[in-house]
Amino acid sequence: MRKTNKKIIALILCAALTVTMAAVLTSCGGKASASTTEFKQTMKEYGFTVSDETKAYAQFKYVDKATLAVSRKMTYQVEFFVTDSQANAEKGFKMEKSIFKDARVMNDYSETVLSESNYNYYSCPSGSRYMVVSQIGNTMFVANVNIKYQKSVKKIMEALGY
Repeated sequence: MRKTNKKIIALILCAALTVTMAAVLTSCGGKASASTTEFKQTMKEYGFTVSDETKAYAQFKYVDKATLAVSRKMTYQVEFFVTDSQANAEKGFKMEKSIFKDARVMNDYSETVLSESNYNYYSCPSGSRYMVVSQIGNTMFVANVNIKYQKSVKKIMEALGY
């Protein structure tokens, strides 16, 4: 009977170790970024007008693609960038985050900051604005909208995996 108990305990420990290792290995891979095509398709499904704004960012040599999506009633817009490297996307993320921090309304804001291997996220509802930037790999999603569109932007970001 003792040998049976030891075998059961060994099996349980082995199963727990396997589950833990699987979780660790899965988390090391990071998040998958959306492509420009996926962004355009998703935004069109949400009723947005989508345009290629890459030429407007020509002075930023590291921006490979810049896409603008404007809501149906032209009440707000979101942007999606593809850069030439993850390092440059991280720099862009830091720049947008800094701009948003400078735009906060004193004593009327909250912040959410997340960071993983290939993922950075910053959001800041402040006053009448909702500001968010999310970077995955060499891509960035950026929005600075009226606070009443916060839920809509979050829904879009969720659909894109940002």
